[in-house]
Amino acid sequence: MLSKIKLIKLKDSKKILISLVNWLRFDDTINCVNRINRELKYSNYLIRIIDSNSPNSSFKELNSNLPSMEIIFLKENLGYASGHQINVDFAIKNHFDAIWILNSDLEIQKLTLTNLINAWNAEGNHIFGSVTLKSKSPDIVDFG
Repeated sequence: MLSKIKLIKLKDSKKILISLVNWLRFDDTINCVNRINRELKYSNYLIRIIDSNSPNSSFKELNSNLPSMEIIFLKENLGYASGHQINVDFAIKNHFDAIWILNSDLEIQKLTLTNLINAWNAEGNHIFGSVTLKSKSPDIVDFG
């Protein structure tokens, strides 16, 4: 149970791939990337974006607004899960310790990734997930 976890002094030693899938909503994806880079207190991560063949200007906008980011354009929309699977395969091939799958319309809190990694360090290998709060009522848990 997460409430019993003793927080460990965390070094940014675990290499994390943050996976985002974009379809049509480049503005949400750009905002999410900017929030991650601004808010997270954990630094050993790479953000990788999959654009699922958005028929609008998403790919162009993502590349223009996030020039140092790796953005993969798919020739067809394979769906949410398949988009993330591409990043899971990349993470395994490139020896990442974990992958954090996010929706691009989320607001990230500063210690979210740190707390997830602390839980992992304390509890061992499991599947961990973040609590999602209602966007219009952030005191109410929406999922978790």
